[in-house]
Amino acid sequence: DVQVALHTDGLNECLSVEDTLKVLEGRTIHAFHIEGCGGGHVPNVLKMAGVPNVIGSSTNPTLPFGRDA
Repeated sequence: DVQVALHTDGLNECLSVEDTLKVLEGRTIHAFHIEGCGGGHVPNVLKMAGVPNVIGSSTNPTLPFGRDA
């Protein structure tokens, strides 16, 4: 199950990528912009792409497991 669809903090004003991963505590999320274009945790956003419980996507926000998917 996907717990949340997340658009991460591009300016790191609230959390760093490490803080975000710590808060998740292994829960599965769908993270938008993890390739770094248009947002995400700059400059180390690609770190999220290597985490098993993170489903990454590009700049096209989708809900792969949404009701109408």
